[in-house]
Amino acid sequence: MPQLTLEFTSNIVEKNNMNDLFQECHSILEKILPTDIDSCKSRSIEHHNYHIGDGNPNNAFVHVSLDIMPGRSLDTQKNVGDNLMLILKNYFASSLAELNLQITLEITELPRTYFKITSRQSP
Repeated sequence: MPQLTLEFTSNIVEKNNMNDLFQECHSILEKILPTDIDSCKSRSIEHHNYHIGDGNPNNAFVHVSLDIMPGRSLDTQKNVGDNLMLILKNYFASSLAELNLQITLEITELPRTYFKITSRQSP
């Protein structure tokens, strides 16, 4: 069920193929949360209109929002966050070297009123 949303500015160097990044993130989520990898969903959103700090065109951001079901300990959430930040740092290494890049990650527990239906779900 984990849902990962990656938002980034249009000046990021590594924006052409996020599938490898998402696969690495899903692997971490499967192992550490733990969760079924088939339930992981990721998407990316590129921002063309943004203003960071003083408006310098070399300013950039990558922000990840990770929504998870409640019940994971703070230690587990911190472990997930530390591992995801390492993956993001490695994946966006060129942008970190070339731009004034800020990478942030937010983990949110969904309320217990979250519902879903899957095509493999029995009635």
